[in-house]
Amino acid sequence: MDWQTTINALQPLLPSGRPKLTQELLSRPPFRFLHDIVTSTGFAPGLFTAAEQDARSMDKEAKLAYLQKLQDAIAAVLGQPVPARPSKIVAGLEPEATNTMLQMLAAAVQQGDSAAAVQAVLGRLAEPANAASGAAGVSTDGGSSRHRALTAPTAGGLRDQGLVGDAGSADEDAAPVVFARLDNLLPALGRKMEEARQVLTGTGAAVGSAEAWARCGKVQAIAQDAAVLAKCLDNLFSSAHIVAAEAAAWRKEADKLAARVEQEERAEEAAAGAGQQRVAELEAAVVAARQRVAVLAARRA
Repeated sequence: MDWQTTINALQPLLPSGRPKLTQELLSRPPFRFLHDIVTSTGFAPGLFTAAEQDARSMDKEAKLAYLQKLQDAIAAVLGQPVPARPSKIVAGLEPEATNTMLQMLAAAVQQGDSAAAVQAVLGRLAEPANAASGAAGVSTDGGSSRHRALTAPTAGGLRDQGLVGDAGSADEDAAPVVFARLDNLLPALGRKMEEARQVLTGTGAAVGSAEAWARCGKVQAIAQDAAVLAKCLDNLFSSAHIVAAEAAAWRKEADKLAARVEQEERAEEAAAGAGQQRVAELEAAVVAARQRVAVLAARRA
């Protein structure tokens, strides 16, 4: 593998110069290193949730989901799939394929606007709940419409990594996905609005000047990004009643679990009480035995 090709393509796209790309790191890139690279490039703003922007708090499943989203966005920008498997990347295997992904990331960053790719990826993640609102029944092949909507965009990827299973398992993931998207999209939309406000309230530019045209282009790009985020939000809000129903079901399960825990705690308290009583009985028996020994000793004397 020509590691220098990756370094030459990607290092100039890291504004702060960090992380420093070296052959040693690229030959077995840890997830934190890859996460820092993606963050530094600023690729696909609005794609990742607030939780996904902190690599330290991510477990294995979250890392797999992060990498899958990244690959989907790169593929959407470049129009070709990324030949790397998230499960292998997290395990530190297949460094050649991982470096190919990094080279494709560099190409995607240089393409510029990734708003359409973000919309496509987040739209597919939001589809499970929307599909359920229109057809909550079970299909003839045994899978719910929500499950098909979740697995269709990445038919092999998510299932192979254990992120989705057979019919029914996707239902458990739909609500967390919706809440995670909202957690990321709302502040992202607010940032876009603030960017547009700053551009529009800047010092005046002469009509028809290059500066005026540049401002118009910047506002147009911001408006396009905001439209993408607003569309995703609209999709998510339309599934609110489904999320509420799932939350109610989860509350019921939580109540059952709490009742079971309380029952077990009472059983433990009863067992502890019985143990204390037994200890008291043994202590009384020891005292009685000592008294008998003392009586026998006195008789012998």
